[in-house]
Amino acid sequence: MDRVEHFYGIVPVRWIADEPRFLMLRSYHIWTFPRYTLDNASAEAVGEALSSEFALNEIDFRLGTECRSTRPYSRGYVDHYYLVFNEFGEPQLPYSPISNSPVWDEFRWLRHRDARAKLRAPIRPIVDWAYETAVELTKPKESRKVLRTHFGIGLRRRRDATPSD
Repeated sequence: MDRVEHFYGIVPVRWIADEPRFLMLRSYHIWTFPRYTLDNASAEAVGEALSSEFALNEIDFRLGTECRSTRPYSRGYVDHYYLVFNEFGEPQLPYSPISNSPVWDEFRWLRHRDARAKLRAPIRPIVDWAYETAVELTKPKESRKVLRTHFGIGLRRRRDATPSD
């Protein structure tokens, strides 16, 4: 491998049903995380570029500038990923001005095991790191559980709370 091409991206995570889910994008048969080739590889630049392109509002860089990188793969690609947290809103798939069609075929918020199964081998360590870090940083409190009403709305309530009359 003579030349190395660097890509910078984010691993968006949000908690759904008491477990972290990861935003994954598919183009043809390849699944990956949102990423770019950028001259300025700072966390801010990556976050601004990707949040504006995918319309992800309020992304939270809890790890600051800490990122994880892949080993060189394919034709000398190296990916550098920042872990970001996003609590609400659905991403919008960007359109190519040349073809006037979406750049990506679909997106999904996937569980760790499902994301790992869809990723190519060089990127699997990234989702493992993201999962371990997300669980460690944002473990849901064990004293809480989600109760469903007959309207399907989730209510947060402490397990040890006494029911009201």
